[in-house]
Amino acid sequence: MKTTIDIADDLYRDVKAEAARRGLTVREVTTELYRAWLADRVPAPVRAPDPAAIDAYLAQLRALADTVAAGPDLMPGTSALDQLSRDRSSRG
Repeated sequence: MKTTIDIADDLYRDVKAEAARRGLTVREVTTELYRAWLADRVPAPVRAPDPAAIDAYLAQLRALADTVAAGPDLMPGTSALDQLSRDRSSRG
């Protein structure tokens, strides 16, 4: 099967040169990398977390902190997160 993928020019040049030094084609190198990846011999690429997902997670975490049962020292109308922040700053 033929496919087209975008690879940075400098990376492709380096791969092509190294493959030639080893007496291989880029196709052979690519095929072997796919086989190794499928056999779990090569770790999958790690993507940076999506900033929107991080923001959504933090919003959920803040909402959860606001619903935590208030202790006896919590002032009316103060969220648990506000209280935790106040406690941290008073210890500093």
